[in-house]
Amino acid sequence: MTENRDGIRSIAADFLLFTMGDRFVARPPRHHCHILFDPVIRLDRTVLDHCLRLVVNPCAAALSVIKSGLLSALLLTMLAVPASAQQRTQVIRPPETSQNLLAMADVMGAMHYLNVLCKGKQNQDWRERMVEMLELENPEYYLRAQLISSFNNGFRQQQRMFGVCSERIAAQMQQKSKQGRILSDALGDPYLQ
Repeated sequence: MTENRDGIRSIAADFLLFTMGDRFVARPPRHHCHILFDPVIRLDRTVLDHCLRLVVNPCAAALSVIKSGLLSALLLTMLAVPASAQQRTQVIRPPETSQNLLAMADVMGAMHYLNVLCKGKQNQDWRERMVEMLELENPEYYLRAQLISSFNNGFRQQQRMFGVCSERIAAQMQQKSKQGRILSDALGDPYLQ
């Protein structure tokens, strides 16, 4: 380490420092130079002081950051992020939206059973769509529980009606698809107008 006339230490292996009035010019050694245009970097004295303190005494550098108020600004920013995320998740919905969501969950449960019955247990398309709807809607706990219950009721209803895959299932799937389309349009209308 070397010390210049102002008493600031520099690490000669990392930067060669030159004083220019109240500014320093830092020239990295050739093998560290990744700057395309000008290998000379101009640094304010305060920035350079902080960088050198960080290298020489990390604890002193951390204390200087706390004293300067940068840490408090960072903490305020970090505290503001969760508040904005909470505001984002609180969506004001028309009153009939909850009923339409419950009916949609019922249709999705019915479609899930019909799909599994005819295409096999590995087909989880409608269940995955239900999970996606729960993630996108992000309902409060009570509505979430109701949506899951409605999905399961739709599944069980179809299970009681159909035991084997037959031609009747194609007609039932078409009817449930129409119901789902109507509900989907009803859920989307308030937001599209």
